[in-house]
Amino acid sequence: ASAHRPLEIDAESYRTHTDGIVFGDDPRAGYFVGNRFYHPDLKFQLIFPQGWQTANQPSAVVAANQSAGAAMQLTLTKSDDASLSPSDYVASLQKKGEILVADGRTENFRDFPAWLGTVTAKTDDGNKQFIACWARTKPGEFLQILGQPGSSQTAADQIFASARSLAALTDPARINVTPDVVVIKPAPRTAAFSDLWASMGGGALGLEDGAILNSTRPATLIQAGAPIKTVKKGNKPTS
Repeated sequence: ASAHRPLEIDAESYRTHTDGIVFGDDPRAGYFVGNRFYHPDLKFQLIFPQGWQTANQPSAVVAANQSAGAAMQLTLTKSDDASLSPSDYVASLQKKGEILVADGRTENFRDFPAWLGTVTAKTDDGNKQFIACWARTKPGEFLQILGQPGSSQTAADQIFASARSLAALTDPARINVTPDVVVIKPAPRTAAFSDLWASMGGGALGLEDGAILNSTRPATLIQAGAPIKTVKKGNKPTS
């Protein structure tokens, strides 16, 4: 039988990789303040309909009004042809058969040229009609907004208004944001974890969550010098 190497637990190397990693969501990839969405890296902002449930997912920003059966999503799409205008881009989607019918027009938003209207598009569930917007943020890059208002004219009006709210993000306070990060510190003295966390935690996590992060309990005695994972609070506007 072949020999098996013993299990290695390289705690020091693990801590080196853990120290400084982002804890939770990175606001540089987009964040909400109320119903307003800001994307520091792509430098745009959008106002979603008031009262809708919103979420910033890895591949799309989504919003929904379940009572009205309405929903919308925002994604980034790219074209190999950097010269395309928004209307050219819609025409290219029609040429490829991704859009069957397009009824809309070119509009100049505050900072971006755009095409806004309704389209019938092919989906995995068959052909569906959407409120649609493509706004050109830079050569070859478009922000795509697709919405389904259900049977609600109010929801349709809200989706159109949300698309037209799209604007460049220029406010340094909303651009220069930083995430919460893990910082490993040695315990300054021997004490219960709860006592140490009060002075070391960083303010981003409460005691119970801090104990879970460190795989311990609030009442556990921690020896002086033992590494403790703390969370340094980042900088992000809350209003």
